[in-house]
Amino acid sequence: TCGIYPFHRKRVTPDNFGINVHCLENFDPSSMPYRQAIGAGMS
Repeated sequence: TCGIYPFHRKRVTPDNFGINVHCLENFDPSSMPYRQAIGAGMS
């Protein structure tokens, strides 16, 4: 009910989910590898 976007399933890869790790309790996102994405280049 707060309006946070907790997860997403892309149309091009419906078997995969993206998760907003800031919504997880007791999880340190700085421990995960990451990559930069340019949103304008995504389809």
